[in-house]
Amino acid sequence: MTILNSQQSAHILRVLLQHVKNDLEANPQFTVANLITLLAVMENPEGTQPDLLNVLQLEDKDGPVLSRQLRYLQGKRQGVVQSPLKPVVELSRNEEDSRINDVGLTKQGQEFAAGVARTFNRLLKAAAKS
Repeated sequence: MTILNSQQSAHILRVLLQHVKNDLEANPQFTVANLITLLAVMENPEGTQPDLLNVLQLEDKDGPVLSRQLRYLQGKRQGVVQSPLKPVVELSRNEEDSRINDVGLTKQGQEFAAGVARTFNRLLKAAAKS
């Protein structure tokens, strides 16, 4: 297992964040909260909104906040937005409970997740060699 120093860690995080910004064509309104929600969906791609609340360690009262994050990640406008984000998340009604949304990645979201994994692995290998 490779232990990274703070410079290597910062480099990896910076490159990954640039990858997110560039690949998703994220506008200035793309926030850390948006990124955290997207990473939670990538971690749990066949989950439900309640599953994401648990992964994100949020309470039920935070459900509306999560819903807004997910709508944004679907590429839907919120307020005054320069341009919508590429749709990387999709929502569908749960078959067992219609009050719950299933959350998954769109084809673009899957491609994005694969690109993040490739970039991350490349950066880890480079850091391990140095």
